[in-house]
This record gives sequence, C-alpha cells and structure tokens, in this order.
Amino acid sequence: MNTRKTKPNGFIMLFVIVILALIGMYMIVLASDANIFGFQADRAYLEACQQNLTASGLNWAKKNVGALKPMTGSVELDTSDMKIKSAVLRVKLTAGEKGKPQVEINASCSKARQRLSSVKKFTL
Repeated sequence: MNTRKTKPNGFIMLFVIVILALIGMYMIVLASDANIFGFQADRAYLEACQQNLTASGLNWAKKNVGALKPMTGSVELDTSDMKIKSAVLRVKLTAGEKGKPQVEINASCSKARQRLSSVKKFTL
C-alpha cells in the first residue's frame, strides 16, 4: 500500500500568474504603439488638409486676381464646404516685383490637440 500523500503544488497557479503578467506587459506595449500610430495618422491628416487649403487658396487667387487690386488686408475664405474642422484660410494679394501679383496664403487646421499652420507666398 502506498501511504504517501500528495501535496497540491502551486506550479500551475504560479504559471498562470506569470503568463497573465506577460500578457499585461505586452498589452501596455501595444497600447503605446497605438497612441504613436494615432498621433502620426492625425499629423498626416493635418498635412493633407493644409495642402488642400493652400491649393484652394491659390486657385481662388488665380481666378480673382484680375478682379481684385492689390490690398493691404487679407480675405478670409469660407472653408465649411471642405468639411475640415477648425480650418482657417486667409489670402492676401500684393503687388510683387516687376508688376506681377503675389499671393500670400495663410492656412491652418487642427485635430485633437494638434494644430498645423503655414504661410506660403506665390507669384502669379
């Protein structure tokens, strides 16, 4: 007869606890990577919106350069049709060198906590 008693060892429980801790650390790493990707995606969106705003402002200036004389102030264009939140587009026409009109386009847009602004000058 075998009178030896078996003791429950805690190996399985310890193994499960270690695996859960490893999974938790892996989830923390994935969450921080997801935040980085989200930040980069928002930045790419803002850059694309800024390029669209600049192109729209330049197109407006080319279309209206004959009708408008060079001005000291800027014109703020309506950007509601572009469906860009917090977008501002200002266009300023000035007399450039050799009589060629110059356009200064001030475009800014924001998403979440990021804001992107630019001022670009073009000669028409």
